[in-house]
Amino acid sequence: MQTNNFQIELCAASIESLVLAKEFNIGRVELCQNLETGGLTPSLAFQEFALNFSNFERHVLIRWRAGGFY
Repeated sequence: MQTNNFQIELCAASIESLVLAKEFNIGRVELCQNLETGGLTPSLAFQEFALNFSNFERHVLIRWRAGGFY
């Protein structure tokens, strides 16, 4: 019998979202900022904070400007 394994990813743009990810045992976090513009690369300080905050899997959104993708 095969089970469906899935992982929840949280887009984290604040310290509060990192706290929630830790509290709810989220396995994977995408670090970003300015979600209201579609998301941008977060500051280095936020990335460093997330790195030291918990051991969940982290990915960083790399997007230097707002707007569409080409």
